Amino acid sequence: MGKMKIMFPEGIIKIKVMGEERLAEFMGRQDGFECVICGKGSTCYTFNLFESVEKYRDGEYETYGFGRNHLNHVELIGQVKPAKVNMTYKGFEIHEETCTTTGSPHYMIYTKEERAFGKGGRSSEWDASSLEEAKQVIDSYYDMVRHFD
Repeated sequence: MGKMKIMFPEGIIKIKVMGEERLAEFMGRQDGFECVICGKGSTCYTFNLFESVEKYRDGEYETYGFGRNHLNHVELIGQVKPAKVNMTYKGFEIHEETCTTTGSPHYMIYTKEERAFGKGGRSSEWDASSLEEAKQVIDSYYDMVRHFD
């Protein structure tokens, strides 16, 4: 009998795990994780579990491991298509883009004047790897400007 292939969709999914609905990303089989159900093993099927997409993008998640015999404690509810972040913060516009090389999100920070040039004629003031980092960049800019006033 061949090995059973464990499949969950790529990207962010909604699962029911141990009776609770959670957002998650299936990370595959990884060494160094015990099963959260029985506490045994050292190689498990792992999920990063998180409260919100924004918190996950900022690195706030827990990794749970499940042995093959305990994957029945994970029920796939469906795939989540998160909305891209487009927001204004302290007069700057932050727009989420997808990196063409890695496929991961990154955040472009524009002045309102720069955004007005349109997609082909503008360039961002700064780039950041998370929404939190984008806000920190803008905050540090404001701190620097206040220092020179």
